[in-house]
Amino acid sequence: MLQVDSQTVGILEENTYIVYRPDKQAILFDPGANPDRLLKWIEDNEWQVQAIFLTHCHYDHIGALDAVRKDLNVAVYASAIEKEYFQDPVLNLSSTGPYEVICQPADYYWEHLGKQSIADFDFEIRPVPGHSPGSLMYYFDADQLAISGDVLFKNSVGRTDLLGSNPFDLQKSLKDQVMTLPNEVMICPGHGPVTTLGLEKETNPFLTTFI
Repeated sequence: MLQVDSQTVGILEENTYIVYRPDKQAILFDPGANPDRLLKWIEDNEWQVQAIFLTHCHYDHIGALDAVRKDLNVAVYASAIEKEYFQDPVLNLSSTGPYEVICQPADYYWEHLGKQSIADFDFEIRPVPGHSPGSLMYYFDADQLAISGDVLFKNSVGRTDLLGSNPFDLQKSLKDQVMTLPNEVMICPGHGPVTTLGLEKETNPFLTTFI
């Protein structure tokens, strides 16, 4: 059975997640800032990170990527749609932030979405554009767990007033890719607390009135 843990990092309080098995094999998601703290957290828990997955490539989700990947010596996987974001502060939005983020590109870009298996982790990649054009959600169906990035939050949804965002794409992503998951699924968002899809269907105004 998979377990999930997180650290909240950076000025935008981004959630960096780790999904791990009882044998400590793990996947790291969105190392956004504070690399020293993230690496100590991983070391203290004796996790053996096998890969780094990105939900999208805004600077608050990739700010610690270079330092973390160098220390862990693992491959980075991302959406091909956001291939240019790594070295473009305008696209990754860091040009409007307190510091510019430029980092090395991903090692692999997902050529096919849907069901995947990496390092004996079985999961499904669902495209959820809207907040950014290449946003992805990683769904571990056997454990009813979704690392959702910035598509859905507790009582809110991702911003669509940013460069590259699109409110109509976000609405379609929520309808077709998020709302179709079981109510029991734990939603692990890029910011804010963990929630469940069932709770959001009942209480999230963007799901109860906007959709």
